[in-house]
Amino acid sequence: MINHKESPSYRRSVRQLQQYLYVISQTDPDVLRTNPDGIYSPRTADAVSSFQKKFGLRPTGRVDYETWRKLLSESRKANQLLSAPAQISPFSAVLRDGMIREGDVTDTVLLLQIMLRTLSLDYDEFSDLEADGIFGTRTAEAVRQFQRVHGLGITGDVDLPTWNLLAAAYNKYVPINS
Repeated sequence: MINHKESPSYRRSVRQLQQYLYVISQTDPDVLRTNPDGIYSPRTADAVSSFQKKFGLRPTGRVDYETWRKLLSESRKANQLLSAPAQISPFSAVLRDGMIREGDVTDTVLLLQIMLRTLSLDYDEFSDLEADGIFGTRTAEAVRQFQRVHGLGITGDVDLPTWNLLAAAYNKYVPINS
């Protein structure tokens, strides 16, 4: 006779349960950490009980439907907390003529100004640039200075080549982890 606890599907289910508990325990010290080995040991039962107690479930140490659903939900939350930050795109809206220019008032301008201020480590002219989201004369002058140094057309507008060089220069100071 085959013991169901020895079946591969049972061990996979237990391992999945243990992985959920492990992830949750990384963000919640009240949940005991388990080793995802596929064996429903007394340690695993204790971890299930601690989880059940923490989340207002009856602490039986056994996984019923309600416990499983809560484990799944809490492990998703924990994974979100533990994951790398989501990247954003400052160009979610279509830019007028593919560029940012004097007179624009947007979050993208604010981001541009923050980038230019960061680059003040190399360009003293940018150090007093106000980050207010308004593309005014000072921002246009800082862009022209950047374009001059990098051999771009000196327009004061941020077109795609200017943006890409700004982003590359900025990323040297603020490394992006992959």
